[in-house]
Amino acid sequence: MSIFDYSYSYFNTYLVPVYRRLPNKLALIKAWLSPLEWLRNNIWNYGKNGSLGYNYDGAVFYLKGQIANYGGNTYEAIVDTVGNTPNMTAYWTLVSSNMVGWDERITYNGKKKSLEFMLYRYFGNYDLTLNFQTNIPNTSTPKSIYITNSSISNQFISYDTFGSASFLSSSDGGDGVYLDYSPTTINFAINIPNSTASLVGGTSNCTKIVNGLVKNYCIAGVSFSVNYY
Repeated sequence: MSIFDYSYSYFNTYLVPVYRRLPNKLALIKAWLSPLEWLRNNIWNYGKNGSLGYNYDGAVFYLKGQIANYGGNTYEAIVDTVGNTPNMTAYWTLVSSNMVGWDERITYNGKKKSLEFMLYRYFGNYDLTLNFQTNIPNTSTPKSIYITNSSISNQFISYDTFGSASFLSSSDGGDGVYLDYSPTTINFAINIPNSTASLVGGTSNCTKIVNGLVKNYCIAGVSFSVNYY
């Protein structure tokens, strides 16, 4: 059994000898253990499994202890509240800085659909109109984040009599060392709706977010661009 499966209030109650399970003693044990139980439920479990809560809705009345996703994070209401956004610390507390748990994040990889789904999971918390749909043109409706692969031209390296290198295309002939791709080639492009970027502070900030996410899963030497439509 891992720490994520352990219920402090349940198991520690039943570890108390039967003759000592008096209501006042059990209430005291529960009070002692409640901080650990809260930490398990709201920090460790949300970090591991992610948030199963709904996106924040300003029209909903939230009771103390209820969960809402907002801005890519997960928050818990610390008082009954309505109309107060989760970044207001008088009403909410942050319980997870990423609504997608690490159990899911470790399954992502550099494959096209995996990256598209990862970006959808992240930005979909900001843009509720975003859809997970691959291989669509940039005029498609509904809107989506999608990846297009770039064509790569094969090149050779040749050396002149002075030992300096120059690039030759495969049609030039001659001897040379074959390269899989040019060091300056963009291998794929990530296409994001402008309306989605506007919800995270504009295209400049959106590009920084995408770079931080995607570079974790790209192999060395693979480059990409971020485009907006």
